[in-house]
Amino acid sequence: MKAVRSEQLKVLTATLLLELSWSMSFFFVTFKTYEEGSFIQYALIRGLPAITYFLGSRFYGFISDSTGSRRIFMVIGATSTTISLLGMAATPTSLWIPIVCVWYFLAAFEPVTIAYLSTEKMGGEASGEYYAASELGFTLGSAIGGFLTDLIGIRYNLLLATAISVPSILLFLSLREDGSTTSRVEIKEALYRVFRLEFPRGTRKVILPFFLASLSLSTFYAAFSIKVYEASSRSNTLLGVLVSLAGLFSTVLGPIYGKLVDRLGGKRSFAISCIIYSLYFLAGVIASDILILAILMVLPLFPLHYTSRNALAMELLPEEKASAVSVPSSLGSIAEATGNYISGVTMTFVGPSGTMLLGPLLSITAVLILLVRKPVG
Repeated sequence: MKAVRSEQLKVLTATLLLELSWSMSFFFVTFKTYEEGSFIQYALIRGLPAITYFLGSRFYGFISDSTGSRRIFMVIGATSTTISLLGMAATPTSLWIPIVCVWYFLAAFEPVTIAYLSTEKMGGEASGEYYAASELGFTLGSAIGGFLTDLIGIRYNLLLATAISVPSILLFLSLREDGSTTSRVEIKEALYRVFRLEFPRGTRKVILPFFLASLSLSTFYAAFSIKVYEASSRSNTLLGVLVSLAGLFSTVLGPIYGKLVDRLGGKRSFAISCIIYSLYFLAGVIASDILILAILMVLPLFPLHYTSRNALAMELLPEEKASAVSVPSSLGSIAEATGNYISGVTMTFVGPSGTMLLGPLLSITAVLILLVRKPVG
């Protein structure tokens, strides 16, 4: 048991480092794109990589479950993060989008990581621990990233992020598999599943609720981030502090949410998270004062949504956990791309607040569909 926990701690530490390196740089890359471009370009740098993440998470999930291997995909993901951060630091901004698109495909190992952590745990608890580790890294990265970007510029910040990501590769390389891996790799079948957009039968009835809930988040936050950014007089430092505080609160509540989700059940918890978010979205639309906007930005709501959606997926497909988690993860990626594009176009005509009204509409619709349709295959 101690050996298993030691391996899990390596994974959580590597997760923290990768999230730290990502959050201290990429969040501010998107704002740099907004400053130098338009709403549409801002939407593209946020949204297009989500498509490749979607493809990667589905591919990794199937191959991982087919072979029983987890470590190799985590090593590939960590290595791609290091190379991509270094690449952005050394290349013109015109190449950033294709670099990030490739990076997000190769680093789409989140479902595999959660499956590794859930070897001795229930899905909600494993998701909660993973989320806590990633949020701690996100908190630290956001806290220093905005300040460093204002102080030394985005490129030197990217170089520092590159150095921080390197130890994660070594940690993943040192992991031990459980001995049940197989050398047979169904690449053809995996690609078929990816591009045919097929999902495991047991999860098909929750695909639309998962997608709409994620779409509400991506559409809202693309506009809400701009609203807060402008209200803060475009301060990277202040935005970093706010995002960092949100991450800190989420880090504390992530494991608590996970255990609560396991007690209430995935379906009930997911519905509750959507209802809470609907009210939150409306508050964001109404608010205009920077203090109120700041308070809304730091509220730790996402870990409840995150742990409940993963728990629900694993409840429906307990024998294929990585594939199960890849369903909400990949749908979230599609929604991220779609929502950012919708938000970018809509903000051009009605501004951030008008665009944010789509959030509660989509979230409530997700709840209604979830409660009406039985989540069985």
